[in-house]
Amino acid sequence: MTLQQISGEWRITDLPSGAVIERNELRNRYQPQSLYFYEQSRKALISDRRWLYSGQDSMDTELVTLLIEGPNADLKPATSSLLPETATFLGVEDGEYRFSGMTAMSQEDKTKFAAQLVWTLNNAGMGQEFRATADGSPLVEGLDIMSTDEFAEFNPQESPTSVSSLFALYEGSLWSVQATAVQPVSGSAGTVGDIQSADVSAGGIVAAVRKKSPDEFEFAMGETTGELGPALSAKTLARPTFELNGQAAWTVEDGERIVRVVRSSATGQITDAAVDSSEVDGINGEISVIRLSNTGARIAMIIGGYVYTGVVTRATNGKHRIVNVHEVAPELNGSALSLDWQSDGSLLVGTSSSNSPVWRIEQDGSASSTMPSGNISAPVVAVAASPSTLYVTDSHAMLEMPAVGSDSSYWREVPGLQGKRSSPIIAN
Repeated sequence: MTLQQISGEWRITDLPSGAVIERNELRNRYQPQSLYFYEQSRKALISDRRWLYSGQDSMDTELVTLLIEGPNADLKPATSSLLPETATFLGVEDGEYRFSGMTAMSQEDKTKFAAQLVWTLNNAGMGQEFRATADGSPLVEGLDIMSTDEFAEFNPQESPTSVSSLFALYEGSLWSVQATAVQPVSGSAGTVGDIQSADVSAGGIVAAVRKKSPDEFEFAMGETTGELGPALSAKTLARPTFELNGQAAWTVEDGERIVRVVRSSATGQITDAAVDSSEVDGINGEISVIRLSNTGARIAMIIGGYVYTGVVTRATNGKHRIVNVHEVAPELNGSALSLDWQSDGSLLVGTSSSNSPVWRIEQDGSASSTMPSGNISAPVVAVAASPSTLYVTDSHAMLEMPAVGSDSSYWREVPGLQGKRSSPIIAN
């Protein structure tokens, strides 16, 4: 700290960035809220978790003020700003959120900002209908009252009641898991028998790692109903993870080189390029797991058994780079084996620990907690999360538990897969 003597008394004139506060004090006096900003393609909203003082009377104005100021420094490289520097929040008057300095914005950008505003306020419990003006006119032309219904395509969180497609990797092939039937997919991924790991996009594209020999693995992509085309090979390849559009997937060659593989939707041609992961190079250990968030703006990694998170930025030349990498949940003590993003932005982590085989890690790393583990037998080698259900694969079977609303400490085997040790895959 820098001090200066003023009138015979010492005053603090400069503080280092950041602040330290006891966790109990933080939870007692602050509450986490999410602001929403666009990832670089402006197709999806990503959450920016902030801790705000719970004793204030105007939480909504604090949220909107922070929204105008923009994302935090860590997240900013992965976002795209809609607002001009002149944009200003004037406050709330008669229930109307008023803005100025937006005359240069297109109506499309104003509409997208309105989606940011509505989802930020709605998910913070500030109401369901909102009025907003920009420079004296409705923020969105013809829409005096706005609700989430008008911006449903930008919903940053899937509903717990929504249904996600579940697949299972069993004996080297990909199976489709439905309420009434469990069967191999119709394409070659359902019959090859040599798949070691895989991911599936919401559009039905498979990215798979196939074992070609004891010391050679092959990365392949294709439709669930078609053939798998080879892309690259290495001594080891990490489980693939898809970007937002489902046409590009990432993997790790030989525990070090992160690669982005792109499949042309028109021709099916597959190309690959290295991701700039220089910020990860100084971390000891091999990269065994990588998982992109649903928007592709964040990445979670397991390196040498420890969990790290970062953000993904894309340069004007199209090259992808991982920046602002931080370790989270050091209390796992190098036991992490598997992880996946949950719909609220937290992480589900499987470990080799028999005492605490499954963990939940908050998006900002502010807290880590053990999950129910009554009948799980470590190690937990695979995990997956849909808005409604959590899945794990322990030493015996693939198990499931409701994501919300369950007080049970026991997991149950997935119907149709009893006795079949398989790995869960949620299509995103």
